[in-house]
Amino acid sequence: DDFIKDAEAEGLVATYGAGGAVGARSKKHRAVGAGAAVVSLDAENNITKVSVLTSKVPGKQTVPRAEAWAVRQVLERWHGLKPLKIITDALYVVKGFLKHNRKAYMEGENSDIWTDIFEKMDSMRVKPTIHKIKSHLTKEDILIFARTNPDIVRWAISNEAADGAAGAEADHQGDHAKELGQQDYMHAQLWRILKRTSAIEMDIRLHDEGVPITAGSIIASAQVIADERCMKEEERFKRCVEMIKDKNGHILDPKPDPRTGWVRCLECGRMAHLESENFWTKVSCNTNRCSTHKGVAGEYANLPSNRKRNGAMLAICDIDTKYQLSEWGKSRMKVNRDLA
Repeated sequence: DDFIKDAEAEGLVATYGAGGAVGARSKKHRAVGAGAAVVSLDAENNITKVSVLTSKVPGKQTVPRAEAWAVRQVLERWHGLKPLKIITDALYVVKGFLKHNRKAYMEGENSDIWTDIFEKMDSMRVKPTIHKIKSHLTKEDILIFARTNPDIVRWAISNEAADGAAGAEADHQGDHAKELGQQDYMHAQLWRILKRTSAIEMDIRLHDEGVPITAGSIIASAQVIADERCMKEEERFKRCVEMIKDKNGHILDPKPDPRTGWVRCLECGRMAHLESENFWTKVSCNTNRCSTHKGVAGEYANLPSNRKRNGAMLAICDIDTKYQLSEWGKSRMKVNRDLA
């Protein structure tokens, strides 16, 4: 009752939404508060009376929602029979009272609050007006604004009073000392890790007589690592080739395909994976692949097949003067043997 009477006498009320000290330290544990204040001053701008209104904010705990809720709390108690100036430093609230923004605010994030605000405003005979003030004005700011607004002192003091009321309401909802202590501990541990990694990085950047790490040096280091891995792969290939060399007479190409690991026998021309020991130990090198089917071509399509054996593969020992290799086949076999 005193709040409304003072608002009627002054014709001015300031609203504010705050996150409090806990909200400044942790969004997870934030509890916002809404506040409104009416300040009475004498002729010399001395404070004679302060009336405040505070409230918790339902729903999501955000400062914009608290700002809108503070306005709603004032309008809920205001009768609308006299002029009233609502002072706020929240541009979000000021824009909400613009006619062309009404639809957007009624469909926005805090639509439940703004719907109530618009309904209450529309039902009042004398509608309150909204006024923007800069937050936390200094003496120099007040002197400048006083040239165009003689009530700037009262506006500024009322705004600060509403700020204090909203902040007190937010802090009154619990200090969350245990949770914030755990959070501070985790932040301290993270800070230690960051300092440690920074020290390691600094040491790396100052190695080699203070030569800084550049993109070129990183690429060069990566190339060295890649070359080392290639050498290891080649050594592994060589070991595998030596293991398979005396199995079933196969003589493998000393340079397998590095991408697939497949290798060719230099004698019979068969191809399989280098580590496919099951294949190399079971398939003998004393046969050559051939085909009598039309349209089938390949490196060994010219090798003879025994038509008496229904096109079966011939062993090298089965090749006689009747089935001689072509000149290309002879030359290739000779080259392969020389390579082996």
